[in-house]
This record gives sequence, C-alpha cells and structure tokens, in this order.
Amino acid sequence: MPLRTRNKGVAIGVGSHWLSNFAIVFFTPDAIKNLGPKLYIIWAVFNAAFVPITYFFYPETARRSLEDMDEVFLNERFGVTKCRKPGPRKLETDSDSELEKTYDGKDGMNVAHHGGDFKN
Repeated sequence: MPLRTRNKGVAIGVGSHWLSNFAIVFFTPDAIKNLGPKLYIIWAVFNAAFVPITYFFYPETARRSLEDMDEVFLNERFGVTKCRKPGPRKLETDSDSELEKTYDGKDGMNVAHHGGDFKN
C-alpha cells in the first residue's frame, strides 16, 4: 500500500481477516452437515481462484524497502503490479550496520552476525 494510506489499509485488512474467520467458524459446521464432502470441492475452487489473484495483485516484496514498495504501488495499473521478482541484492558497504561479535557457545570461536538478510 502507498505510505499515505498504509494505516487505513492495514486496519481494513485486519478487520476483514477477523470477519472472514468468524464467518468460516460460524457457517462451516452447518455447511458440512448439509453439503457433506461437496463442501471440500467448494473450498478447493476458492483456493484455486486465489492463485492468479495472488500472482497479479500481490507484488514480490523480498529485499525491497518500504520506499521501493511505495514506487511499485504508484506505478500499478488497475491494481495489477508488474513486480514479480525479488529486488536486487544490495552490497554491504562500510556505511551499513556494523557486524557484532557474539560467542556461539560451542568451541570458543566468535561468530559474526548482522541484522540484515543472509547473503550467499
């Protein structure tokens, strides 16, 4: 979501999540009693329908900052984003976070850890 609407979007998302969970828990026992195994076919169809929805409407967010995602959503067209691949790997420079030394507790060796992504 764009930065200017993120709070409202998160609130709507959380509210709809709770409402849909309530509906599922409330209606599923009666649906199982009335439809039997046919209910599982209905759930499978709904789940399959969300595969293209997820692909076209939810961009890849790996290795992207919030500012990068803001640009992704500003460049969307009719809600469809073009961001399908993870962002580029960022090289660690001297200005990045300092590595801190910690004791791993096994053989007395110090191991370097940092707060970012694991790099291959």
